[in-house]
Amino acid sequence: MEELRTVGNAGNQSADPLGLTGQDNPGLALTTAKFTGNNFFAWKKTITMALGAKSKLGFIDGTCKKPAITDPNYQRWIRTDYMVTCWILNSMSSDLSDSFLYVNSAEELWSEIGERYGSTNAPLIYQTQKELNEIHQGNMTVSAYFTKLKKY
Repeated sequence: MEELRTVGNAGNQSADPLGLTGQDNPGLALTTAKFTGNNFFAWKKTITMALGAKSKLGFIDGTCKKPAITDPNYQRWIRTDYMVTCWILNSMSSDLSDSFLYVNSAEELWSEIGERYGSTNAPLIYQTQKELNEIHQGNMTVSAYFTKLKKY
């Protein structure tokens, strides 16, 4: 059976992790809500969905490995990694993104953001439990109430 998704397959750029289209540019905003430091898990979900839709998840999860410098796809990989890095930085508030400007790759950026903001800690758990205890359906529809609960 033929592999449908191969690195460097220029025939189908939407499935090619190294492929970029005319709409892909460093200033592209992947999400409408910027990461502010307090919305990590929701922001992370939207970024992973957006990168998944563009076949670029491999750049943050490490599955799209940097080829050897002699590989014909080396420059394409570098260019696409820079693009993914820019997209992630552009989806953050500027005061946060400035502290990540000197990372070497999209994977390193993603890892550092996760280490800094993704760890669970007691104050966050306490705050979440407190907020969950205060939620009541009241006049909300079942759908609206479920959506509010799903946030946690």
